[in-house]
Amino acid sequence: MSKQTSLYEEALKPLKKAAAVLNLEPNIVEALSSPERMLIVSIPVKMDDGKLKVFTGYRAQHNTARGPAKGGIRYQTLLLVFLLVAEKAESPVIQRI
Repeated sequence: MSKQTSLYEEALKPLKKAAAVLNLEPNIVEALSSPERMLIVSIPVKMDDGKLKVFTGYRAQHNTARGPAKGGIRYQTLLLVFLLVAEKAESPVIQRI
């Protein structure tokens, strides 16, 4: 198992635990396990030295069924998208328990 997969699986453990307690149908767990929406933006900024630098922002939204998704956009040069997905995968579970 790759490091990427294990981090994502770790993030899904609380969801799977809650799903077992609530006796959720597997198709509901599957829907909650993947992001509903991924937003990737690029913002060009003119720096003080006159050079143009492009910053990339990432946001994962897992479930908006109960209203707007929480969280913000991350601006990091070395951000790995799977880490963002794993981090946001925990949010719906924590809000509902």
